[in-house]
Amino acid sequence: MRRKFFGKELLWEIPIAVGMAFLGAALASWLALEQPMATGLIAALAYLGPRGSEVLFMRWLRRNSTGKTERPERAIACGLSHGAFLCAA
Repeated sequence: MRRKFFGKELLWEIPIAVGMAFLGAALASWLALEQPMATGLIAALAYLGPRGSEVLFMRWLRRNSTGKTERPERAIACGLSHGAFLCAA
């Protein structure tokens, strides 16, 4: 299903992305990251949104609380390619 670029969904997606950017800026400041890494962290959190961030945090918490490493069902590789942040499963 294709969506229009400017659709009704932007009414809630833009404020969520801006909110995640503020959270990313606060986290980058707390981690004392320099500018290129801080921008990457902010972009990653804004892209993931609240649900994606929660899933990553819960996987990290579960792995660290049990003491053993679990193999995820699907691995996700993320990185910068030609100035764009990309994730592939």
